[in-house]
Amino acid sequence: MNKDLGGLYAKFGKLQEQMGQVQEEMARLSVEGAAGDGAVRVVANGLGEIKEVILDSRIVELEDLGELEGMLIEAINQALLESREAAAALLNKATDGLSGMVSDFLGGANFF
Repeated sequence: MNKDLGGLYAKFGKLQEQMGQVQEEMARLSVEGAAGDGAVRVVANGLGEIKEVILDSRIVELEDLGELEGMLIEAINQALLESREAAAALLNKATDGLSGMVSDFLGGANFF
């Protein structure tokens, strides 16, 4: 039984290493959301962090700030959705499709 336990610890160690690599890859990942025909663009990484907001000069002159706010929210939400989907794909690839079980095994950690 100790042999089985040792093998389990070895697999867990390898899994932890893979998860670290996945998180590094998620941090380097860049996805973009856009609104207003590209007038507002938001760039996020795979960890769900907003890295950049890009505003086209044509919207700076908008008189309705509510319209700009709406476009920002739309672009941010789109970027975050892209981030979660890309992160899920990376995690599934690293865990051979067992990301839900890995998350449960690691205490319900949510990597995206």
